[in-house]
Amino acid sequence: MAPSLAKEGLFASASASGVESQPAPAPEFDMSVRDERIYLATLCYNLFVAGWNDATLGPLLPRIQEHYHVNFTVVSILFVVGCCGVITGALSNVYLSERLGFGKVPHLLYQAITLAAALQILTYAAMSTAPPYPVLCIALFVNGWGLSLQDAGSNAFIASIPRNEKTNMGILHAMYGVGAFVCPFVATQFAQQKHWSFHFLCSMGVAILNVALLLYVFRLKPQSHFISEAGHPEETTGDNRYKQIFKQKSVHIMSFFILVYVGVEVTIGYFSPTSPRGWIFTYLLNERNGGPSAGYVSSGFFGGLTLGRVILLPLNDW
Repeated sequence: MAPSLAKEGLFASASASGVESQPAPAPEFDMSVRDERIYLATLCYNLFVAGWNDATLGPLLPRIQEHYHVNFTVVSILFVVGCCGVITGALSNVYLSERLGFGKVPHLLYQAITLAAALQILTYAAMSTAPPYPVLCIALFVNGWGLSLQDAGSNAFIASIPRNEKTNMGILHAMYGVGAFVCPFVATQFAQQKHWSFHFLCSMGVAILNVALLLYVFRLKPQSHFISEAGHPEETTGDNRYKQIFKQKSVHIMSFFILVYVGVEVTIGYFSPTSPRGWIFTYLLNERNGGPSAGYVSSGFFGGLTLGRVILLPLNDW
């Protein structure tokens, strides 16, 4: 009797006797250390770009007001549209992850996270021309949407790796701080130049490298490849994913914590698409006569954040 027929006969007899077969075990984690480090390094740079982006406009904020002749109320529209972009990205992330996935997008041959990163190149190109104010608002909306998808995708992928996931997450977010630490040194220099918007050409170069790394490392692989490789079998369910998420009590608790923590951070820190970061720079410039060099305060803020995340890495294992 052929082995396959023998197995079929065995399962048939077991089923007939009322004995249920055991479910297949989850695939073993087989990602090599080398691959893990390559994936981590690539996504660390992805978060570096996010930090760079969030620390960009703080030193440039007074020049934006000067160029467009707008007051604090009007310039705050930038923060509103950016926030709307991030919220839209967060709400659409679940749908896009299911339809497009972290890996290959059917028919378009793009990754969802890479597509979002590529949109940043377009937004930086538009902002580098100091476009009309409505166009600048639209660019920040799209930028916020793309950043939201990248942030969610990078965090979800690193968290799915069962080996050193806590340490890897600490390193990932430390690199966000590195990006936010470095950028003000560049943005502050452009804030003193006639063509202040040319800073976004530097940002565009940073974003181009990000897309190139994502394409080269992940090579448009399908999402199922990374799920099985990371030791997490793909689950199928008939329930609505949004209902599953909002039923989790931990989601509401963590959302409230992030709301308070990030709200305080961004109010006193620097600029991002989601809130008026950078007002501390404006305050130092207008009320304390700090001069253009006050933009370096943002670097000190995020230098401390980065240092703290690196020093506290051993506590992540608790």
